[in-house]
Amino acid sequence: MSPTGVTAETRAHRVAIAELPVSAHRAAAPDGAVAMIDGRGEWWIRAAHARDGGAAALVVSEPATAPAQEIWALADATTIPVVVQRSRLRPSSIDALRARLDGAPTALVAEAIATARDADVVLRDAAGWMRELGGGPVGFVAIARGGSALSAAGTAGASTASILLTESGSRAPLLDIVGIAPLRSEVRLDEATGAPRLAVAGADGTWIAPVALESVDREALRAAIDAVGAQPRRNDLRALAEDADAIAPLLL
Repeated sequence: MSPTGVTAETRAHRVAIAELPVSAHRAAAPDGAVAMIDGRGEWWIRAAHARDGGAAALVVSEPATAPAQEIWALADATTIPVVVQRSRLRPSSIDALRARLDGAPTALVAEAIATARDADVVLRDAAGWMRELGGGPVGFVAIARGGSALSAAGTAGASTASILLTESGSRAPLLDIVGIAPLRSEVRLDEATGAPRLAVAGADGTWIAPVALESVDREALRAAIDAVGAQPRRNDLRALAEDADAIAPLLL
């Protein structure tokens, strides 16, 4: 890391408090800024450096899988706001879907297709959706592997949960999550075709979420600016660590 605490993978945006919620400009150092942390490689080390350099908040962009203990340690030692940007798990999408549901689904079923390189992150994001929709931590107790496929079953909060992952040599990630009863909900994230599909079906018909106009990058930066000085202190690292814990048995 350079003497200023900023590298090509750690950028910072100075927060203009008087111009909230979206005004920001690039800063030369993390001190007093919202530091944008590239999620590749050992991102948790760069995040700690930016925090120690005086950042007002952190945005971790598309974090690679990391040992759960490293994420928990960073979360426990960080008192500034932390926003974790996960394009497959956008807070706006979660809120829109949950607003249409009548509590947690009875069962959650996920199917994923990903390359070996993407599989761990896709599994982690599937666990994140199950945690959010089920309303509690995810735990897998029955795990089976065969050829290029992995299946697991367990619980997600109040819901039963199961997942099937098939490895593909080249296909862009696909993640389908269906919630069953009392309403049927569907999350379809197909990166080969573009925009996600969020839907809820019931006796009154099917609701389909409109396509988000705000980019995931802007949504995360806006959330971080809003979090500066807000209470309770936002720390998305804890949810990320829970999801890393949930998939740890699947990665053995």
